[in-house]
Amino acid sequence: MTKILSIVSGESTTLLANRLPYEVRVGKAATLIAEEWPRCDAMVVFLAIGALVRIIAPLLSGKYDDPAIICVDSHGNFVVPVLGGHSRGANDIAREVAKRLGATAVITTATDHDSKSTMEPHEYIALHPEHAVLPPHGKERHLITEEPPCGMDNPNKATASDRLLTIGVGLSTPCKPEDLHHLVSSVIRDKELTADSIESISTIVTRMYHPAMEYLSSQYPGIPVRTYTAEELSMIDTPNPSHAVKQAVGTPSVAEAAALAAGGPGAELVVEKQVGNQATVAIAKRIRKRGSLSIVGIGPGDVMYRTPAATEAIESAGLVIGYEPYIDLCSPLLGRSQQVERSPIGAEMARAERAVRSAAGGINVALVCSGDPGIYAMASPVFQVLDTIHDDPWVQDMDIRVIPGVSAAQAAAALLGAPLGHDHAYISLSDLLTPWEVIEKRLIAAASAGLAIAIYNPTSSKRPMNLAMARDILLKVLPAGTPVGIVDQAARKGEKYSVITLGELDDDCCTMTTCLLIGSPQTITHGNTMYAPRGYQRMQLGG
Repeated sequence: MTKILSIVSGESTTLLANRLPYEVRVGKAATLIAEEWPRCDAMVVFLAIGALVRIIAPLLSGKYDDPAIICVDSHGNFVVPVLGGHSRGANDIAREVAKRLGATAVITTATDHDSKSTMEPHEYIALHPEHAVLPPHGKERHLITEEPPCGMDNPNKATASDRLLTIGVGLSTPCKPEDLHHLVSSVIRDKELTADSIESISTIVTRMYHPAMEYLSSQYPGIPVRTYTAEELSMIDTPNPSHAVKQAVGTPSVAEAAALAAGGPGAELVVEKQVGNQATVAIAKRIRKRGSLSIVGIGPGDVMYRTPAATEAIESAGLVIGYEPYIDLCSPLLGRSQQVERSPIGAEMARAERAVRSAAGGINVALVCSGDPGIYAMASPVFQVLDTIHDDPWVQDMDIRVIPGVSAAQAAAALLGAPLGHDHAYISLSDLLTPWEVIEKRLIAAASAGLAIAIYNPTSSKRPMNLAMARDILLKVLPAGTPVGIVDQAARKGEKYSVITLGELDDDCCTMTTCLLIGSPQTITHGNTMYAPRGYQRMQLGG
């Protein structure tokens, strides 16, 4: 498990540190840093950067051995990764700290801004000392360079902006965490590769939670661990299969096969299987970057309801796709270097297919939608498209994730109190995709079961009678006095809400942006407040 500490020396900085999810150590910075240096993965130090540099300088031993060091000024305005920006994940930690403090992350590594090599100057000199320049009088001087001189680069090296190297790992049950880490780091160093260029670490699924794998993952923060079944690995041809390995785990190769599996179509081994103490490692190189698709729920509208994960996914995307009004809602997050595609209403399947094929082509795509992507939004269309083209090897290779958001029903319910505090159902009154007969059966079933109901799409110009028909259906099951919450433009400009009864509900109450919350027989109201009791009063409390 990654150990991250906050180091502070005063009351004001302690208050700042307490806003972070890390253990806080208070005392003399020089003493605390020296004590924790060998047993800590990262330190967030609240100190002047000059003082911090002087403290850590005598402690430095190696790029892959030293902890990540992040500096925060005493006012909490700026967060600077000082050591281990890529190799130990300091850049990612700095961004997280900045988000939590409302500060600015000052990232100075070149590949966070362009595509230059991430090889540190001192690392380049270590590999190519012949390029160091000695000044007069015998004083030492190092060549400071963003990238190696022309013709000197390792053809198997990939920059952090490319991240094309996939590490495959095999290990036996007795393997110790330090032995696996030593093997991997030694192979990277000996083959003149860089940790910055690692795209992923992969292994057989049965080793996913092995302590050695968990420790290795903690040493390469931000790099995903991918796992494959023995059946998947056994289908990959490798140069060094092992009968003994097949007998033990069901596949003749783990390290080489896992590296190639993570490498995607056309990947080639650049480091064949290397054997260590109870472990093996191999490295493959991808022929292009892995594409990714994030289906992003941006919430109901107000930026305060947008999650940090949604913000990160949109800001990091190369291509952002969405319905025009939703693109407008997240426009402050969009940069000039990003490609943005606005789509009209009703083009959901075309939008989903465009997003999938772009991600399969190696692009980092964010497909944005309001609310939560899994609730009457874009997640379902995407998976429908995936079902039709799942045999495409580049589709199989791409990463896909669904970023949840605050749904319209959640935002509406919060305004009214807790109308969905007990069992409830979501039902859309739009019969464009669902036959009205099916909607009618669902309304009756939910009301008969005593569920509260969140109703989406209550009315539109093309179906003005649906709300009245739904009301009449519900009145066959529920009393006319059943409370109904009406919320329009939840968490957006023009927000308004009220509580009426089912008998009072009519077409004039709603628009397409309205969410209706139909109470259950147990729902309690006070003015414009609705809540569903959970029945805790029935529980026996106390010892």
